[in-house]
Amino acid sequence: MRVPLDLNVGEEEFRALVKPPSVEALWEWYEERGQWSADPSWAQVWPCSAALAELVAADPRSVRDLRVAELGAGLALAGLTAALAGARDVLLLDREPLALHCAASSASLQQLPVASVNDETADVRAVRAAVFDWAAPQQFNVAMDEVVLASEVLYDPREASEVATAALRLLRGKQNLPLHHRRVLVTDPRTERMAGAREALAAALRKAGASVEIRQVPTPNLGEGLADQEDVVLIDARWD
Repeated sequence: MRVPLDLNVGEEEFRALVKPPSVEALWEWYEERGQWSADPSWAQVWPCSAALAELVAADPRSVRDLRVAELGAGLALAGLTAALAGARDVLLLDREPLALHCAASSASLQQLPVASVNDETADVRAVRAAVFDWAAPQQFNVAMDEVVLASEVLYDPREASEVATAALRLLRGKQNLPLHHRRVLVTDPRTERMAGAREALAAALRKAGASVEIRQVPTPNLGEGLADQEDVVLIDARWD
């Protein structure tokens, strides 16, 4: 279904998102098909995703003319915001194919070009999508990314290093190039899902040479029941 949003991205407007009706409706759909291990949580616009999208929308220069990947994209609100903000290329990565289908449909709705993940001849500002497992991150033929976005991806301190490794591989590309002028932006609930996951990610990124800032950022009301939500936490890693 198509749901309204309220997000200004420079001179662009992000006004609608394609998504399932609800987490509950998606779970019923999975159950009918015997997909008992499926995770329907991606069907909702979460505060962390909205906050990350608002950060990108408020500072289009942070992604303009750069190659951006969204890790664990779900509905890809932040990644699609980056595309509207003028990112050179956006790669949406998630383990759920249906989530990527919805994200690509949202991109088409915004009249953004959609391309194959390994198409090196695609238009500038193309949006690509690929099934991706950060526990076993693959690499792609397209040029390496310069900004990695992620929200709601820190569930366990032991898995935080996998998230960091996946982000670093995306930033370095197949040639394992230096990380100069690269950036990772991750939003996380103010109350951690498991204590220590946030610091574990920050430690892994610092070990790779990043300067890391952790701060609270507000959750905007973009629709989808996000009014009066508490602030979320931003992990901002940079390689200067």
